[in-house]
Amino acid sequence: MQVIYLTGAPATGKSTLSMALQAEISSLEVWDYGERLRIALQEKQGAAISYESLRGQSARVATPQDIQALDTRLLEWVQRNRAINHLVIDTHAVTSEEYGFRVTPFDAERIRALAPTLIVNLYVSAETAERRISTDPQGRRSVNVFKAAMHTMLQSSVAVSYSILAGAPAYFLDAERPTGELVDWFRAHLQ
Repeated sequence: MQVIYLTGAPATGKSTLSMALQAEISSLEVWDYGERLRIALQEKQGAAISYESLRGQSARVATPQDIQALDTRLLEWVQRNRAINHLVIDTHAVTSEEYGFRVTPFDAERIRALAPTLIVNLYVSAETAERRISTDPQGRRSVNVFKAAMHTMLQSSVAVSYSILAGAPAYFLDAERPTGELVDWFRAHLQ
């Protein structure tokens, strides 16, 4: 079974693709990192946190310690399920903050323990990211073309680093292609 680390900057369609993969491939489970983080923070703080609020206030509400605690849960989930189903981890280590960007990555030991078999980084043009975020922000910070491009490059750098550390191939998929084509690509790589 494959363990796929699915990543990309905001507005590349990770969540849309994850939902499509789950609907199309019965032997596949998805770990939606953002949603799991939202639930964990809600439990910790004892107050409701919306996904949009988490996106907009990332570093204000989620500390590196919160991320590490969730990473531990993720590792346990992968260990329990990797022999049963294909796994997709929908996440990104780079967040847009009021001061710039923050990277809260797996350390080398954790990425090796996670042992992804594929690293998949979705990308879109900076213009497309800017348009998608301005049209439907969903709590995301507004971006200009430069910041959208920078976010993509930073997230791509993390994907390459993970690929090297885990010894897993990294693929960079043009997410401006139809979702069905991306699902077909995944289906072919799950064989």
